[in-house]
Amino acid sequence: MMLAALAITPFTQVPLLLASLGLVWQFAIVAALFLHLACAGAAGTTQCAIRQVVTADDMQARMQAVGTWLTSGGRPAAALLAGGLGTWIGVRPTLVPGSPAVASPSAEAVTPPTPSGPIVPNPAVAVDVRHHRSSEGGP
Repeated sequence: MMLAALAITPFTQVPLLLASLGLVWQFAIVAALFLHLACAGAAGTTQCAIRQVVTADDMQARMQAVGTWLTSGGRPAAALLAGGLGTWIGVRPTLVPGSPAVASPSAEAVTPPTPSGPIVPNPAVAVDVRHHRSSEGGP
């Protein structure tokens, strides 16, 4: 179960790389996040059970402390690095490690990066997907 969950997890990031404007992509990202969290829960639970089986009773607390420190300790540094990279090179390239650029879903929908900032959506091409209740005939 742990290996399957760890194998599936990277594929849950694909919708983030391909996402564009629209309600369909919002649902795709929600579904991918749900699958990602389910895989993380399955892998984490299985991993904890395996650690408890292979660790001597007098080392259980130390093993749990080290595991928690290793998994949680790097998160602030990773968040800072990801935020810096996202600002510097753009969000999509940051999501693909080792890639300097990722093709956008629509060349017209994204303004190219400028020396002063990251890639930003072009509001002239953006599609408004909000619905107004007054036009649906409801209250």
